Order: sequence, then C-alpha cells, then structure tokens
Amino acid sequence: MTQEEFKVKAKKFNERVWVGLIIIGIGIVILLRNLNFPFPSYLFTWPVILILVGVVSGIKERFKFGASWIMMGLGVFFLIMKIYPELHLSTFFWPAIIIAVGLSFLLKRDSMTVKRKKSFQTNDMTQETFTTEHTSMHDSSKDVLDAVAVFGVVKKNIYAKNFKGGEVVTVFGGSEINLMNADFTGEIKLEIVNIFGGTTLFIPPHWQIRSEAAAVFGSIEDKRAEPAGIAMDKILIIDGFVMMGGIDIKSR
Repeated sequence: MTQEEFKVKAKKFNERVWVGLIIIGIGIVILLRNLNFPFPSYLFTWPVILILVGVVSGIKERFKFGASWIMMGLGVFFLIMKIYPELHLSTFFWPAIIIAVGLSFLLKRDSMTVKRKKSFQTNDMTQETFTTEHTSMHDSSKDVLDAVAVFGVVKKNIYAKNFKGGEVVTVFGGSEINLMNADFTGEIKLEIVNIFGGTTLFIPPHWQIRSEAAAVFGSIEDKRAEPAGIAMDKILIIDGFVMMGGIDIKSR
C-alpha cells in the first residue's frame, strides 16, 4: 500500500468515526427525550437538523469554506429566529444569503486560482525535464470548468479530453453544462452551488456518478438512460449545496 492510499483510507476512517459518533449522539438524545429528559423544545426543530447536516458535510470536506458553512450558518440563523422572535431577524435574511454566496464564490475562486497555478508549474517542470521538442505549455485552465449564473442563464459545452472538474454557481438563475464531448480518466470532482436556481448536466451514460451534494428544499436527480456498460475508470463526484433548486443529470 502506497503512502497516498494509506492517507485516503485514514481520512475515510476518520470520517466514519466522526459521523458514527454524531449518529450515536443523536440516538442518545432521542432516547433521553423519550425518557422525559428536560431538553429545550427548539433542539428538535428543522434548523438544528440543518446544522447537523452541515456538520456532517463539513467533516467530509474538512470544513473548507463552502456548502457546509452555508448550511450551518442558515441553520443557526433560523434557530435564532425561533428562539428570539422579537429580534425580527427576517429583515436580514436575504442580505445574509447574498453575502454568504458572494463570500463563498470569492474564496472558491481564490482556491481554484491557486490550484491552476500549481498545475501550470507542474506542467512547466515536467516539460523542461522530459522533453525538449515542445516549447508551448498546455493550457490546463481549459480543462477546468468555471461557470457562474446570477439572475441569468449560462450554457457551456465542454470538449476537454483531460477534464479536471470545476465548479458551477447558480443564484436565481440557470446553468446548462454539456459534458457529452468531454473525457477524463480516474476520479474528478464537480462542485455545484444552487440557491434558488437549477443546473442541468448532460453527462455520458457510461460515466459513474457519486453524489455528495446536500439538498435543502431541493433535489438531485439522475435521469440518464440505462447504459450498455459502465466505465470503471471514470468517476464523477458531484459535491456542493442545493437550496430551493435542483440538479438534473441527463444524457440527451
């Protein structure tokens, strides 16, 4: 077993441990409640469930700024509204949503920029070491998807044969991403954030899809036709957050 494989297995083991402890804790709390333990009434409301979903999602993504923080923030916001209705926090709901989405978008772009710079550096070093015939460097940015739709619609066709995933942000709008002509080998991640918006993905039916996205008052549906065969070396992970929206996966 290589060191990289050991790290991956250790990470998954730690995730299972924490998620298992959270589930056990929930079970104990429910048991104590059935035994008439004096818990606060708000402890069993949907904002608390939203916070827990955010915590579990955060454990899986190591609490990087993203969907997990948005869910936990919304859960805390609605929970405070329930506990202290006299504060009239509903006045600040939409500004808080817009600010959270903006911060998430900015920080994600910074992260993507760093990754792309590292990719350029790696490609440059590889070419200088192993080849002297080609002087032009491959533009890896074309292999990474970056789509944003705010109060509008974005449509993109991806033709990259070394597709590396990317991100799609849709707020009060729609996005349509066509990956039917794209290709890759291995495992890649596509992060989607939909808030009052929808994303339609056109993906070849033989690609494997693993959904790790969280949906709150939303849906994630794979509507592709049954494939003749499954490609074992093509795994697309869909991560992110959907609220009041949806992700539709189709193959035309």
